[in-house]
Amino acid sequence: MKKLSWFLVLVFPLLFFGCAVPVNSNPELPSSAQQLNNETRKALTFSPAWQFKTDGFVDASPLVVGERLYAASWDGHVYALGQHGQLIWKQFLGAEIDATPVANDESLFVQTWQRQVAALKLTDGQLRWRFSYPESPADDHRQGALLPVSGKVLLPAWGGTLYALDAKKGEPHWQSSGHLPLRSAVVRDGELLYLSSGDGTFSAFDLTGRSVWSVSIGAPLLSSATVTPDGPVVVARDGLLSAFDRQGKLRWQRETGEICYYSAPNYHAGYVYLATTAGSLWKLAADTGQTIWLLRDLGAFYGSSLIEKQRLYIGNNNGRLYAIDIESGKVLATFQAGRDIQSTPAFFFGRLVFGSRDGNLYGLDLREGDQAVEEK
Repeated sequence: MKKLSWFLVLVFPLLFFGCAVPVNSNPELPSSAQQLNNETRKALTFSPAWQFKTDGFVDASPLVVGERLYAASWDGHVYALGQHGQLIWKQFLGAEIDATPVANDESLFVQTWQRQVAALKLTDGQLRWRFSYPESPADDHRQGALLPVSGKVLLPAWGGTLYALDAKKGEPHWQSSGHLPLRSAVVRDGELLYLSSGDGTFSAFDLTGRSVWSVSIGAPLLSSATVTPDGPVVVARDGLLSAFDRQGKLRWQRETGEICYYSAPNYHAGYVYLATTAGSLWKLAADTGQTIWLLRDLGAFYGSSLIEKQRLYIGNNNGRLYAIDIESGKVLATFQAGRDIQSTPAFFFGRLVFGSRDGNLYGLDLREGDQAVEEK
């Protein structure tokens, strides 16, 4: 009876307070409980610093360039903000924006629902040029972000065409078929470009737009791949993770059994992190696909994660932002916004910034201390 009592005393708190489930069978990897017992972790809390209101959903992720933060909203505006969330300039582009803005040294590039790309001056938001592409049966919400590459801007158009536009003039240098619809950004891996298509085709192009290889995964690909040292990893809508080498040869596949819409896998230091629409967060070995830990019941994820200083930051469709220790899977802190968080957070002057479907951009201070973190 004594042995049973001691067992309950030791095990019950772990079950009650909820650690990540260590489903990895490798005995050399410590469990979450062992990691927490062997390390002293400072408590983390979120403290609101500023808030900026727009008139639409803020699904596009914030972009930091120097001392400015650039953001876009479904209200059709692009905003440039200063350190404390103050407005520097705004520019109306005439249609909803849900794709993250990108920039080079001179210009900000934004795709809108009018099937247009606009190049704006970073300094004052004045229009430099516009480029329009044709209508297609795939025209709908959720556009892929652009990608600046070697004096060009790569545009994944809804209708399945990948355009390379001159960054200074907006004129097309080349275009390639990527299969429709395209709803995510192109990813660069040295001399290769990886493109995910809504018909399930995963393609590699060189920097001139020449097709290098393509494979059919079978289910729609709605998010960008992540690049590992051994090649790309991409997730299909049905939750199938596929890892390839740079020649397009399949290295491994992993069935999660969970729907994944727009949350992209995220590679960091030998591991791939994946958030699903089922509300799970996975940590897997990038070389094998083996599960290291798994968190469940966090709320549906549509946005992608940010990893910084051994912490993962991600928001869910209930408006809850999480800070999670990437070694143990322990939830360190949360913050509640008014609606869905589908943007990827960023750091700006040491503050965590993100957008929400409540129309706001938030700037949060992160505070560490010796007291336990209380979720609010």
